Amino acid sequence: MAPLHATKALSRSQDLAIEVIERIGSSISMACVLFLMSTFLAYRRLRTPSNTLLFSASPANLFAGIASLIGRAGLSRPNATTCQVQGFFLEWFMQADAWWACAGALNVMLVFFYRYNAEQLRRLNPIYWLICYGIPAIPAVFSLIFRKNGKQMYGDATLWCWYSTNYIMVRLYAYYIPIWVVVSLAMIIYTLVGIKIHRNNVLLHSIQATPLSNLCSRTFEHEIAYSAAPPRWSLPGENDMNGASTVTISAPPFRLGHCAVLKSMFVTFLNIWQDDSNLSPSDRTTMAYSRVAFLFFASNLITWVPASVNRVYALLHPAEPSFSLNVFAAIVLPLQGLWNCIIYLVVNKTLFKEIFREWKVNMQRGRKAPDSTTESRDIEVDFNDLGQSDEDEYKMQDLLEALRG
Repeated sequence: MAPLHATKALSRSQDLAIEVIERIGSSISMACVLFLMSTFLAYRRLRTPSNTLLFSASPANLFAGIASLIGRAGLSRPNATTCQVQGFFLEWFMQADAWWACAGALNVMLVFFYRYNAEQLRRLNPIYWLICYGIPAIPAVFSLIFRKNGKQMYGDATLWCWYSTNYIMVRLYAYYIPIWVVVSLAMIIYTLVGIKIHRNNVLLHSIQATPLSNLCSRTFEHEIAYSAAPPRWSLPGENDMNGASTVTISAPPFRLGHCAVLKSMFVTFLNIWQDDSNLSPSDRTTMAYSRVAFLFFASNLITWVPASVNRVYALLHPAEPSFSLNVFAAIVLPLQGLWNCIIYLVVNKTLFKEIFREWKVNMQRGRKAPDSTTESRDIEVDFNDLGQSDEDEYKMQDLLEALRG
């Protein structure tokens, strides 16, 4: 059957409404992305591990916003540069956001299940950049240079220039299927983390329900039976260098205080996922990263569920496009940068209040904005060391030691 151009089924007013929605959303998103990137680079205190995840996805949001801003302007000339560049940017950068959401989930899993330390996570940054931007680039570049009967793959796709109706199945194989694979992987990871947290809750409740005297007695007998085993944690006086040292561990009578410490360790761990008002700085850092990673994942669901429904409908009914589904897709797809910026502002609201207060005071004194002399030199960023200041690394080490317990 000959391919049908679905855009002909929409009226001129509907086409115009879709284009206006796309451009408004992409303009807002691009402004938000520029704000996120500029503040992240300008203020070192904002370069936390959680903000680094959002910053890493920002180039993808920026170029996807540029492509969305073009709107339907290139549809009249599918083989022109405007149409081809738009299709290339949409294929490459718009799906990269989902890959970064999966990378954030993977970091959470590595910390909770495989006890990765700060240095190990830092070494993964170049790999994440290569995967999250490299894999989507493969179909994007191939589709840009491939020709069939003199026609290019990027063409009329109703919303904008993308895979034309001649390549409607390519939309699934090169775009939506990879996206839902990584989104599903992130969903599985967060499910496993939730199971782990639930098991810790069950263990905590069992400890609270057990009389302290019985708990202490069982724990004391257990330690006698395994007193010859090596300790799990390093103890004061233990040397990790090449030299040898001997540590003597005595086992005094087990008192009530030891049980209270044991219970508080479980309570502290579980509170990381609940209320962070009384947590240590390292625990708050972990709480922030976990929240950002999960919110980032949730924003991807908001983006890709309506868009995927629209494309599946277009696959089943290529001659009858749904105006309402296209409107929903035109709303959510350009707004990836907006969602990330909202997350960025919410998790850093205290820091932004401090920065604004300092900026206001210094402006009243006739000085430059805060940190303009001390932090402007940090504009040159090592992409292998994003979000890993000395203070951040110290906090992460504290966190990882707590999690290993």
